[in-house]
Amino acid sequence: LNAAKLLKQQGLNFQWYILGMGTERAALEQLSGQLQVDDCVRFLGTSANPYPYMACCDILAQTSRYEGKSVVLDEAKILAKPIVVTDYPTAKDQIANGQEGLIVPLTPQGIADGIMQMAENTALRGSIVHYLSQHRYGNRDEVEKYMKLLDGIK
Repeated sequence: LNAAKLLKQQGLNFQWYILGMGTERAALEQLSGQLQVDDCVRFLGTSANPYPYMACCDILAQTSRYEGKSVVLDEAKILAKPIVVTDYPTAKDQIANGQEGLIVPLTPQGIADGIMQMAENTALRGSIVHYLSQHRYGNRDEVEKYMKLLDGIK
């Protein structure tokens, strides 16, 4: 939310949709009002199907402090969405910085700078979208390898 405030102060016209339901939601909604970003930040709660939101977004931001293997990042790659992700311990294992997205410091300024860079630098954003769209993500190749192994056992 502090990153959203910085982006708003810099004049970026955006809507930030936050999916998920956590124990901090009420406090975050209150903070959103205090920071005067409730006009550009929307709390959507949980969704059985987040893909319509992801498909329509220009940039996917994952501002986690920690993630194991992030399914959201895999989904964003499959959908060829430019990614801004905070530099949590496993981020570099999941995102090729500068190719699949941007890894940014886990600070409001770092997040805001990464989103602003992605929003304003159309060449960078286009390059990332192109890179993502040219690669196969998901586990289809791995499943096919297992199927071939199982066929060989018969």
